[in-house]
Amino acid sequence: MQLRRRYAVRVRQAVEADARALAEVHVASWNDTYRGLIPDAAIDARTVDRREMHWIRTLSDLEQRIGVKTAEVDGWVVGFLHVGPTRSPALGFSHELYAIYVHPDYLYGGVGRMLMSTVGTLVAPLGMTSLFAWVLRENHPARRFYESLGGVVVDERVEEMDGAALMEVAYGYNDLDDLLAQACR
Repeated sequence: MQLRRRYAVRVRQAVEADARALAEVHVASWNDTYRGLIPDAAIDARTVDRREMHWIRTLSDLEQRIGVKTAEVDGWVVGFLHVGPTRSPALGFSHELYAIYVHPDYLYGGVGRMLMSTVGTLVAPLGMTSLFAWVLRENHPARRFYESLGGVVVDERVEEMDGAALMEVAYGYNDLDDLLAQACR
């Protein structure tokens, strides 16, 4: 059983100087979450240096940066959220949660909920009316997280990664007010 420690979390807009910290959280989360669920080669290819380059590109683009929030505990970036326009328009949602990751040392301490509670600050700048997220079907902790926030499965797909067929499910939120209320609990 995981200890549920609550952290004093500060959420803020990401800036270019956060690229390395975001990369470190991203890689640590992938190593902790996906080992055994996706091919090791895909996990091993996500190095901090490569992810840092990704985040430098993302954060240097104002439109992309608007949708990136960081979560800090004691001045350290321990998580992030990235939202943008849907990449799956057929699902009927205006926006997609591209990523939400919390460093493994800070899981189950309210960081993810705090990040999701900031979706309300993104609504106006992004013109968001609804939101969805893809998650690996076998990633049960993430699925429980999305379900605890009122998400419902709206689709599924098979994604190819390093020769492996991975099943993903999409969790949708048509009522952002309900999502925010659940996140703030």
